[in-house]
Amino acid sequence: MVRVITTAPTKASQLVYKTVHFSLVVEVNNATTEILFMIDPKKLHTGNCTNTIEILTTSIPEVLENKCYNSKNLPFSEEVLNTPIAHLFEHILLQSLFNERKSASNMVLIYRGSTKWNWKNELIGTYHIRINANIRDMDIIRSAVENTVNVTHAVIASSEQV
Repeated sequence: MVRVITTAPTKASQLVYKTVHFSLVVEVNNATTEILFMIDPKKLHTGNCTNTIEILTTSIPEVLENKCYNSKNLPFSEEVLNTPIAHLFEHILLQSLFNERKSASNMVLIYRGSTKWNWKNELIGTYHIRINANIRDMDIIRSAVENTVNVTHAVIASSEQV
């Protein structure tokens, strides 16, 4: 379990997290969940994280079967080996939301997301993640985000143990 510092959100539909490697602000609204994800520029990609597959296989193996739309048309199980950490975060969150919803109500919902960045206008390491979960999903969003923060932190920490 990673030590996560949560700061007081400005409203009930906001979650704020800060770890030693990244921070995020999660805004849940009527249509989507918007995440501002900021990471240390030295830790941008999974390519430096040697145990990514092992950690995901242990923590949330279903994520490796996620559908992924990327420029090389790679399955996520391959894309995950050299992708932005924020993109990994997006996929772990999508899978965590799916798992939480199925567990809470035995309903199967398909969650979709995207990760974007523009380092001409923002600092390197700033990403914007959008998920189609909305305020009606607030009951599962908090635990899904917390799980995602912990798994993502473990992946990044694996690069420091090399």
